[in-house]
Amino acid sequence: MPMPELFKNRLFPLLPSILEEFGSAAHIYDELGIRNTIAEMKKLFFTRRKGKNFFAVKACPNMEILKIILSTGFGLDCASPSELVRARLAGAKPEDIMFTSNNTHPETFKMALSNGGCILNLDDITFIQKLPQMPKRICFRYNPGERRTDGSNFIIGNPPDQKYGLRHDQIVEAYARARDRGAEIFGIHTMYCSNQCDYRHLISTVKMQLQVIEKIQDRLGIRFEFMNMGGGLGIPYRSDEPALDIKSMADEVNQALNGFERRNGYCPEFYTESGRYITGPHGVIACKCINRMSKYKEYVGVDFCDAADLLRADIYSS
Repeated sequence: MPMPELFKNRLFPLLPSILEEFGSAAHIYDELGIRNTIAEMKKLFFTRRKGKNFFAVKACPNMEILKIILSTGFGLDCASPSELVRARLAGAKPEDIMFTSNNTHPETFKMALSNGGCILNLDDITFIQKLPQMPKRICFRYNPGERRTDGSNFIIGNPPDQKYGLRHDQIVEAYARARDRGAEIFGIHTMYCSNQCDYRHLISTVKMQLQVIEKIQDRLGIRFEFMNMGGGLGIPYRSDEPALDIKSMADEVNQALNGFERRNGYCPEFYTESGRYITGPHGVIACKCINRMSKYKEYVGVDFCDAADLLRADIYSS
Protein backbone atom coordinates (compact mmCIF):
# COMPACT_ATOMS: atom_id res chain seq x y z
CA MET A 1 0.00 0.00 0.00
CA PRO A 2 1.18 3.60 -0.44
CA MET A 3 3.52 4.80 2.31
CA PRO A 4 2.80 8.15 3.98
CA GLU A 5 5.27 10.72 2.67
CA LEU A 6 6.46 11.61 6.17
CA PHE A 7 7.38 7.98 6.83
CA LYS A 8 8.99 7.55 3.43
CA ASN A 9 11.13 10.68 3.70
CA ARG A 10 12.46 9.63 7.10
CA LEU A 11 12.96 5.96 6.29
CA PHE A 12 14.53 5.83 2.83
CA PRO A 13 17.84 7.53 3.73
CA LEU A 14 18.26 5.03 6.58
CA LEU A 15 17.36 1.83 4.71
CA PRO A 16 20.88 0.77 3.64
CA SER A 17 22.22 1.01 7.18
CA ILE A 18 19.12 -0.72 8.64
CA LEU A 19 19.44 -3.71 6.33
CA GLU A 20 23.18 -3.89 6.93
CA GLU A 21 22.58 -3.95 10.68
CA PHE A 22 19.54 -6.23 10.89
CA GLY A 23 19.57 -8.15 7.60
CA SER A 24 16.82 -8.73 5.08
CA ALA A 25 13.89 -8.91 5.41
CA ALA A 26 13.29 -6.36 8.16
CA HIS A 27 9.88 -5.36 9.56
CA ILE A 28 10.02 -1.61 10.22
CA TYR A 29 7.34 0.41 11.99
CA ASP A 30 6.89 4.16 12.30
CA GLU A 31 6.05 4.94 15.93
CA LEU A 32 5.38 8.61 15.12
CA GLY A 33 2.89 7.67 12.41
CA ILE A 34 1.09 5.21 14.69
CA ARG A 35 0.84 7.79 17.48
CA ASN A 36 -0.40 10.47 15.05
CA THR A 37 -3.16 8.17 13.77
CA ILE A 38 -4.23 7.35 17.33
CA ALA A 39 -4.23 11.05 18.23
CA GLU A 40 -6.48 11.78 15.25
CA MET A 41 -8.92 9.01 16.25
CA LYS A 42 -9.02 10.33 19.81
CA LYS A 43 -9.74 13.85 18.63
CA LEU A 44 -12.50 12.76 16.26
CA PHE A 45 -14.28 10.09 18.32
CA PHE A 46 -13.24 10.17 21.97
CA THR A 47 -13.00 13.80 23.09
CA ARG A 48 -16.71 14.65 22.99
CA ARG A 49 -17.69 11.56 25.02
CA LYS A 50 -16.15 8.55 26.77
CA GLY A 51 -14.81 5.67 24.70
CA LYS A 52 -11.70 4.18 23.15
CA ASN A 53 -10.36 1.87 20.47
CA PHE A 54 -9.33 -1.71 21.19
CA PHE A 55 -6.52 -2.46 18.74
CA ALA A 56 -6.92 -5.84 17.01
CA VAL A 57 -3.86 -7.77 18.16
CA LYS A 58 -4.04 -10.07 15.13
CA ALA A 59 -3.36 -7.06 12.90
CA CYS A 60 0.14 -6.64 14.36
CA PRO A 61 1.04 -8.84 17.35
CA ASN A 62 4.47 -7.24 17.81
CA MET A 63 4.98 -6.76 21.55
CA GLU A 64 6.62 -3.34 21.25
CA ILE A 65 3.76 -2.08 19.08
CA LEU A 66 1.24 -3.34 21.63
CA LYS A 67 3.10 -1.48 24.39
CA ILE A 68 3.02 1.73 22.34
CA ILE A 69 -0.73 1.39 21.77
CA LEU A 70 -1.42 0.74 25.46
CA SER A 71 0.68 3.78 26.39
CA THR A 72 -1.76 5.99 24.44
CA GLY A 73 -4.75 4.83 26.47
CA PHE A 74 -6.12 2.51 23.80
CA GLY A 75 -6.90 -1.12 24.60
CA LEU A 76 -6.36 -4.45 22.85
CA ASP A 77 -8.86 -6.71 21.06
CA CYS A 78 -7.98 -10.41 21.49
CA ALA A 79 -9.48 -13.46 19.79
CA SER A 80 -7.25 -16.32 20.94
CA PRO A 81 -5.32 -17.54 24.01
CA SER A 82 -1.98 -16.50 22.51
CA GLU A 83 -3.28 -12.97 21.98
CA LEU A 84 -4.47 -12.84 25.59
CA VAL A 85 -0.98 -13.83 26.72
CA ARG A 86 0.61 -11.13 24.57
CA ALA A 87 -1.83 -8.48 25.78
CA ARG A 88 -1.12 -9.24 29.41
CA LEU A 89 2.64 -9.43 28.89
CA ALA A 90 2.46 -6.03 27.17
CA GLY A 91 0.91 -4.59 30.32
CA ALA A 92 -2.80 -4.57 29.50
CA LYS A 93 -5.14 -4.28 32.49
CA PRO A 94 -8.46 -6.17 32.56
CA GLU A 95 -10.35 -3.11 31.32
CA ASP A 96 -7.87 -2.80 28.44
CA ILE A 97 -8.73 -6.22 26.95
CA MET A 98 -11.78 -7.00 24.85
CA PHE A 99 -11.87 -10.78 24.33
CA THR A 100 -14.00 -12.11 21.49
CA SER A 101 -13.56 -15.67 20.27
CA ASN A 102 -15.53 -18.07 18.10
CA ASN A 103 -16.01 -21.77 18.98
CA THR A 104 -14.31 -21.14 22.31
CA HIS A 105 -12.90 -24.01 24.38
CA PRO A 106 -14.04 -24.02 28.05
CA GLU A 107 -10.41 -23.79 29.18
CA THR A 108 -10.05 -20.59 27.16
CA PHE A 109 -12.92 -19.02 29.10
CA LYS A 110 -11.11 -19.92 32.33
CA MET A 111 -7.98 -18.27 31.01
CA ALA A 112 -9.89 -15.14 29.92
CA LEU A 113 -11.47 -14.79 33.36
CA SER A 114 -8.19 -15.30 35.23
CA ASN A 115 -5.70 -12.57 36.22
CA GLY A 116 -8.47 -10.09 36.90
CA GLY A 117 -10.41 -11.04 33.79
CA CYS A 118 -11.21 -8.85 30.78
CA ILE A 119 -14.22 -7.47 28.93
CA LEU A 120 -15.72 -10.75 27.80
CA ASN A 121 -17.63 -10.62 24.50
CA LEU A 122 -19.61 -13.82 23.90
CA ASP A 123 -20.09 -15.02 20.33
CA ASP A 124 -22.87 -17.55 20.92
CA ILE A 125 -25.85 -17.84 23.25
CA THR A 126 -24.78 -21.33 24.37
CA PHE A 127 -21.60 -19.89 25.88
CA ILE A 128 -23.57 -18.30 28.73
CA GLN A 129 -23.97 -21.61 30.56
CA LYS A 130 -20.44 -22.73 29.67
CA LEU A 131 -18.75 -19.92 31.58
CA PRO A 132 -17.20 -21.13 34.86
CA GLN A 133 -18.69 -17.99 36.40
CA MET A 134 -20.58 -15.03 35.01
CA PRO A 135 -18.48 -11.85 35.18
CA LYS A 136 -20.08 -8.65 36.41
CA ARG A 137 -19.57 -7.05 32.96
CA ILE A 138 -20.67 -8.94 29.85
CA CYS A 139 -21.01 -8.24 26.14
CA PHE A 140 -22.55 -10.10 23.21
CA ARG A 141 -21.62 -10.03 19.54
CA TYR A 142 -24.70 -9.32 17.41
CA ASN A 143 -25.23 -10.61 13.86
CA PRO A 144 -28.12 -8.93 12.03
CA GLY A 145 -28.47 -11.74 9.49
CA GLU A 146 -30.65 -10.89 6.50
CA ARG A 147 -31.36 -7.44 8.00
CA ARG A 148 -28.00 -6.27 6.64
CA THR A 149 -26.50 -7.34 3.35
CA ASP A 150 -25.04 -4.03 2.16
CA GLY A 151 -21.39 -3.10 2.56
CA SER A 152 -20.05 -6.49 3.57
CA ASN A 153 -17.10 -8.04 1.76
CA PHE A 154 -15.46 -11.39 1.21
CA ILE A 155 -13.22 -11.09 4.28
CA ILE A 156 -16.11 -11.73 6.68
CA GLY A 157 -18.94 -12.39 4.21
CA ASN A 158 -22.62 -11.52 4.26
CA PRO A 159 -24.16 -11.73 7.75
CA PRO A 160 -26.47 -14.70 6.99
CA ASP A 161 -23.40 -16.70 5.94
CA GLN A 162 -21.12 -15.66 8.82
CA LYS A 163 -20.28 -17.95 11.73
CA TYR A 164 -19.96 -14.95 14.04
CA GLY A 165 -22.45 -13.52 16.50
CA LEU A 166 -25.90 -14.12 17.92
CA ARG A 167 -28.95 -14.19 15.67
CA HIS A 168 -31.40 -11.31 15.90
CA ASP A 169 -34.04 -13.54 17.50
CA GLN A 170 -31.55 -14.62 20.22
CA ILE A 171 -30.20 -11.28 21.35
CA VAL A 172 -32.83 -10.24 23.93
CA GLU A 173 -32.90 -13.72 25.48
CA ALA A 174 -29.09 -13.71 25.76
CA TYR A 175 -29.05 -10.57 27.89
CA ALA A 176 -31.90 -11.90 30.02
CA ARG A 177 -29.99 -15.13 30.68
CA ALA A 178 -26.77 -13.26 31.47
CA ARG A 179 -28.62 -10.98 33.89
CA ASP A 180 -30.19 -13.98 35.57
CA ARG A 181 -26.71 -15.49 36.06
CA GLY A 182 -25.49 -12.33 37.77
CA ALA A 183 -24.29 -9.92 35.06
CA GLU A 184 -24.84 -6.27 35.99
CA ILE A 185 -22.98 -4.22 33.34
CA PHE A 186 -23.81 -4.70 29.68
CA GLY A 187 -22.26 -3.95 26.30
CA ILE A 188 -22.97 -4.89 22.70
CA HIS A 189 -20.57 -5.62 19.84
CA THR A 190 -20.93 -5.97 16.08
CA MET A 191 -18.21 -6.76 13.55
CA TYR A 192 -20.14 -6.39 10.34
CA CYS A 193 -17.43 -5.84 7.76
CA SER A 194 -13.66 -5.57 7.38
CA ASN A 195 -11.49 -3.03 5.56
CA GLN A 196 -14.45 -0.87 4.55
CA CYS A 197 -13.45 2.45 2.99
CA ASP A 198 -17.01 3.71 2.45
CA TYR A 199 -17.82 5.24 5.82
CA ARG A 200 -21.56 5.19 5.11
CA HIS A 201 -21.68 1.43 5.72
CA LEU A 202 -19.91 1.92 9.05
CA ILE A 203 -22.43 4.58 10.03
CA SER A 204 -25.23 2.14 9.21
CA THR A 205 -23.68 -0.33 11.66
CA VAL A 206 -23.64 2.28 14.45
CA LYS A 207 -27.28 3.22 13.83
CA MET A 208 -28.26 -0.45 13.72
CA GLN A 209 -26.56 -1.08 17.08
CA LEU A 210 -28.36 1.85 18.68
CA GLN A 211 -31.69 0.47 17.49
CA VAL A 212 -30.88 -2.95 18.96
CA ILE A 213 -29.83 -1.36 22.27
CA GLU A 214 -33.15 0.47 22.48
CA LYS A 215 -35.03 -2.75 21.76
CA ILE A 216 -33.18 -4.68 24.48
CA GLN A 217 -33.44 -1.97 27.13
CA ASP A 218 -37.16 -1.51 26.43
CA ARG A 219 -37.75 -5.25 26.82
CA LEU A 220 -35.48 -5.88 29.82
CA GLY A 221 -35.03 -2.51 31.50
CA ILE A 222 -31.24 -2.74 31.41
CA ARG A 223 -28.82 0.10 30.71
CA PHE A 224 -25.84 -0.29 28.37
CA GLU A 225 -22.42 0.80 29.55
CA PHE A 226 -20.86 0.62 26.07
CA MET A 227 -21.36 -0.20 22.43
CA ASN A 228 -18.54 -1.54 20.27
CA MET A 229 -19.00 -1.05 16.54
CA GLY A 230 -16.12 -3.47 15.92
CA GLY A 231 -13.46 -2.88 13.33
CA GLY A 232 -13.83 -2.37 9.63
CA LEU A 233 -12.12 1.00 9.20
CA GLY A 234 -10.37 0.44 5.90
CA ILE A 235 -7.15 1.61 4.30
CA PRO A 236 -6.28 1.86 0.58
CA TYR A 237 -3.85 -0.76 -0.67
CA ARG A 238 -3.24 0.93 -4.03
CA SER A 239 -2.66 4.54 -4.94
CA ASP A 240 -5.86 4.73 -7.01
CA GLU A 241 -8.11 3.50 -4.17
CA PRO A 242 -10.05 6.07 -2.11
CA ALA A 243 -9.17 6.58 1.53
CA LEU A 244 -11.75 6.38 4.31
CA ASP A 245 -13.35 9.76 5.04
CA ILE A 246 -12.93 9.37 8.78
CA LYS A 247 -13.84 12.98 9.57
CA SER A 248 -17.28 12.64 7.98
CA MET A 249 -17.68 9.29 9.68
CA ALA A 250 -16.91 10.80 13.10
CA ASP A 251 -19.36 13.65 12.53
CA GLU A 252 -22.20 11.27 11.70
CA VAL A 253 -21.30 8.87 14.53
CA ASN A 254 -21.54 11.72 17.01
CA GLN A 255 -24.85 12.86 15.49
CA ALA A 256 -26.27 9.36 15.93
CA LEU A 257 -25.02 9.13 19.52
CA ASN A 258 -26.44 12.57 20.32
CA GLY A 259 -29.82 11.45 18.98
CA PHE A 260 -29.75 8.35 21.18
CA GLU A 261 -28.89 10.50 24.20
CA ARG A 262 -31.79 12.86 23.53
CA ARG A 263 -34.21 9.92 23.31
CA ASN A 264 -32.91 7.96 26.30
CA GLY A 265 -31.31 10.43 28.68
CA TYR A 266 -27.90 8.75 28.52
CA CYS A 267 -25.44 7.41 25.96
CA PRO A 268 -23.24 4.28 26.07
CA GLU A 269 -19.50 4.71 25.80
CA PHE A 270 -18.43 4.33 22.17
CA TYR A 271 -15.79 1.70 21.34
CA THR A 272 -14.11 0.69 18.10
CA GLU A 273 -11.74 -2.16 17.20
CA SER A 274 -9.52 -0.84 14.45
CA GLY A 275 -6.35 -2.77 13.71
CA ARG A 276 -4.99 -2.20 10.23
CA TYR A 277 -6.21 1.43 10.21
CA ILE A 278 -3.72 2.17 13.02
CA THR A 279 -0.66 0.20 11.95
CA GLY A 280 -1.18 -0.69 8.27
CA PRO A 281 0.10 2.57 6.76
CA HIS A 282 2.98 2.75 9.22
CA GLY A 283 4.75 -0.56 8.73
CA VAL A 284 6.86 -1.94 5.90
CA ILE A 285 8.92 -4.99 5.07
CA ALA A 286 12.31 -3.91 3.75
CA CYS A 287 14.22 -6.42 1.61
CA LYS A 288 16.86 -6.53 -1.12
CA CYS A 289 16.50 -7.09 -4.84
CA ILE A 290 18.62 -10.12 -5.80
CA ASN A 291 17.49 -10.85 -9.38
CA ARG A 292 15.91 -9.16 -12.36
CA MET A 293 14.37 -11.73 -14.71
CA SER A 294 12.84 -11.41 -18.15
CA LYS A 295 10.10 -13.98 -18.80
CA TYR A 296 6.94 -13.23 -20.75
CA LYS A 297 6.73 -10.50 -18.17
CA GLU A 298 9.48 -8.68 -16.30
CA TYR A 299 10.10 -9.93 -12.75
CA VAL A 300 12.09 -8.58 -9.82
CA GLY A 301 13.23 -11.22 -7.33
CA VAL A 302 13.73 -10.32 -3.68
CA ASP A 303 15.21 -12.14 -0.70
CA PHE A 304 12.00 -12.55 1.24
CA CYS A 305 8.99 -14.88 0.98
CA ASP A 306 5.50 -13.52 1.53
CA ALA A 307 4.21 -16.99 2.50
CA ALA A 308 6.64 -17.03 5.43
CA ASP A 309 6.94 -13.35 6.31
CA LEU A 310 3.56 -11.87 5.40
CA LEU A 311 1.04 -14.73 5.29
CA ARG A 312 -1.96 -12.63 6.28
CA ALA A 313 -1.95 -10.78 2.97
CA ASP A 314 -2.25 -14.05 1.08
CA ILE A 315 -5.10 -15.25 3.29
CA TYR A 316 -7.44 -12.28 2.95
CA SER A 317 -5.86 -9.26 1.30
CA SER A 318 -4.69 -7.45 4.41
